Amino acid sequence: MAMFKLNFEQLVYRFIFVLPLFILCRLLIIAPGPAWGMEATATTAPAVANDTTTWRSALYPVDWTPEFTDPEGRFLHDFSYAGYHAGEKPLPESIPGPRIDVTQAPYNADNTGGQSASQAIQRAINDVGRAGGGTVYLPPGTYRLTFPQTFRSEALLIAYSNVVLQGAGSDKTFLFLDETVTRGKAMIRVTPALTGVNWSDIDGRGQKLRADVAGRETVIPLEGTPNFAVGEWVVVQYDPTPEWIAEHNMSDGWDASIGGPAFYRRIVAVDKTLNTITIDTPLRYPVKVRDNGRVHRVSAPLEEVGLADFAIGMREHPATSGWGNNDHGTYGTGAYDVHSSSAVVFNGVVNSWVRDIATYKAPGNTYAHIHSIGFNFSRSRFLTIRRVTVENPQYRGGGGNGYPFVVGTQDSLYDSLRAVNGRHNFTISGMRASGNVIYRSYISNPIRSLAADFHANLSMANLIDNLVIDNDRFEAADRSHAAGVSGFPKHGVTTTQSVFWNCEGLSYPSDLPTIIRSDQYGWGYVIGTRGPAYRVALDVGPRTEPRDYLEGEGLGAGLEPQSLYYDQLERRLKREGKQDIWEVVSRDLTPPPITQWEQKTEVGLRKSQVSEPDLPLIHQQDFESAPVGGLPDGWVHLATANSPNLPNVVKAPAELGAAGGQVFFLERTANTSNVTGQAVFSFPAVQERLVLTFDMFTTTERRNLRITLGGSALTPNDIHGTIANAGIFIAMNGGRVLGLLDAGANTWAFGGSYSAGRWHTVTVDINIKEQTFNVYVDDAVMPGNPEPIPFYKGYADLNTLAFCYQSISSHNNTAPVYVDNVKVWGK
Repeated sequence: MAMFKLNFEQLVYRFIFVLPLFILCRLLIIAPGPAWGMEATATTAPAVANDTTTWRSALYPVDWTPEFTDPEGRFLHDFSYAGYHAGEKPLPESIPGPRIDVTQAPYNADNTGGQSASQAIQRAINDVGRAGGGTVYLPPGTYRLTFPQTFRSEALLIAYSNVVLQGAGSDKTFLFLDETVTRGKAMIRVTPALTGVNWSDIDGRGQKLRADVAGRETVIPLEGTPNFAVGEWVVVQYDPTPEWIAEHNMSDGWDASIGGPAFYRRIVAVDKTLNTITIDTPLRYPVKVRDNGRVHRVSAPLEEVGLADFAIGMREHPATSGWGNNDHGTYGTGAYDVHSSSAVVFNGVVNSWVRDIATYKAPGNTYAHIHSIGFNFSRSRFLTIRRVTVENPQYRGGGGNGYPFVVGTQDSLYDSLRAVNGRHNFTISGMRASGNVIYRSYISNPIRSLAADFHANLSMANLIDNLVIDNDRFEAADRSHAAGVSGFPKHGVTTTQSVFWNCEGLSYPSDLPTIIRSDQYGWGYVIGTRGPAYRVALDVGPRTEPRDYLEGEGLGAGLEPQSLYYDQLERRLKREGKQDIWEVVSRDLTPPPITQWEQKTEVGLRKSQVSEPDLPLIHQQDFESAPVGGLPDGWVHLATANSPNLPNVVKAPAELGAAGGQVFFLERTANTSNVTGQAVFSFPAVQERLVLTFDMFTTTERRNLRITLGGSALTPNDIHGTIANAGIFIAMNGGRVLGLLDAGANTWAFGGSYSAGRWHTVTVDINIKEQTFNVYVDDAVMPGNPEPIPFYKGYADLNTLAFCYQSISSHNNTAPVYVDNVKVWGK
């Protein structure tokens, strides 16, 4: 079945953007980032400022405005509202009101760590709060904290606006929680505890929408005359109706219990003639009348609260066992004792900030800095969290434990943060997390825990900007397989319209050599990656189609602008006539320096050039003239004992698309040999370089298609009849193209990702002299494998190739696979 499987957009991208860029980069001997399978080593050379090496995203042209949308309906949200006072004020160095030294009378807090200082510090916090605000100062020393003998669930509570808790520096002031049973509690909690946090209709005077409102809009039409006033805090909300859930392909995993989206906003204008209100920042998602779209008042938040300049640590729990993934539900275990505890909690807070705080390993601890969660932010807005480090939570089990940073806020800036050894180093979760920006931050997971992630239930329009990823990954994936303890509702599709912009990878995690995995509902975006680890995995499934947008993989060093957040904030403030404000706030927001990475010798086929390799074509097969039920001329069957199945040519079924024609068909009968019969063809021996390309349509992501190659030293039957004699052994399993490294140890090299239910083009570029190969999937500019994959068995030449179906016993897979358009070049 000869098929044209590249869409117009891909061809335009290949010809107009990628090819000229790479030609220019090579001519100028300038490295925009590591390329196809190259080694990469860091150097201290600065980035080269040269217009010929820079590029812009097609979704962010020079004249971009927040209304820009491309013909495919793709767009980037305006993330410039993230941060303290919508990014329009620098963090304060001091605030009005008294500055109380807690070690002085009448508080006399002990800063030696000998006696509990909780009561003294709490008294100072309350006194400052009741007085209208001020700073509670913690001079150098160690402040031992304990939980009060009351109903309270925190060692320190800030329940008043305009209160700052400030130390002398994270290397001088240490807050030490001397408790080992912290289940559900916090070290420091910031919340309007006197009034509570309530996002429901607090006065029963909410109003329904008169008409649907699109995402990115700020004007809300209401039924009847608005009963709101300028300056009021409101929520624009709707219900997860069955229709809305069905639109998001989650009818089997969600119900009304997920709560539905809510956008926390402030009213800036009321029009009683048009019956509209105007909110301070755009909506991040459409709101429909069908889903009971409405606006209502909410409880008043805390404002102008700050935490700064100290370190936090906890006494390590002494248990040496009982730390399993589900032990948080078993009474008497260490996991049970520390489950769902946090170092710092913000809930119901706006226009506030945290800066220059780090966790530390308290004296006597062997490893842990904190028990479980680091900083947990929810139902809050316009926060800036800057220069905060969280490392080594003691418990990283299930049930939401071990997260350094939990992002459940809106329009907040997480700037220059460092997260190390968390279960998920960042987790962004829920429909009430939107418009947030993670900027200039760093994640690392050498303990090989789970990836940072968008965790559950469709957070909307968040930006990951200039994140450094070291032995870790950030995922925006469909998590419909996962759920909480009860098993329902499912985590489901986790985000939509979120953007990864110019992230830098230092090293890959061991499980999958990618730094970003994106599989968002509707459109998601990955624009620019850089560094020695630059690969991106784009998964897609029936819940998340279309496949997310990827641009500039490995080319982030030349991406302009370097930071989307920085550029959008500058554009907005200048557009609004706030040049003076920009000059002030920009001083704290300069994008990080670009590290130049040295490029080594190029290897592999430049798929970006579209043209075929500069090699003789030695075999081509589109199966159109082959007999149905048989094989093309020159192909032969190799039977396998205990398998009734042999690959053959069939008429293309409807599920493969409208092109029709004939294809190569592989299947397996249940409970027979895992390996079916094979289809083998041989060709003149190739001694230098061989390129194989074929189209593949799998109906499952479980173990299915197998390809083996070998040389003239053995007969084709000897090569393909046993794993031991395969020169190259490639398998499709779990949505991954894999190259066998060691059968005994069951170790494989990653070569790229694929998805069931769609066509993929797989290219294998083989350097016979070096006994290595690279794998490209679809229109990838770079190979899926970060390093060339070695041959499984050495051969001086290659002259035979076989396709078959192989399952594994635990799968007993039978779902068919189709192959088309096989080509082999070589010399």
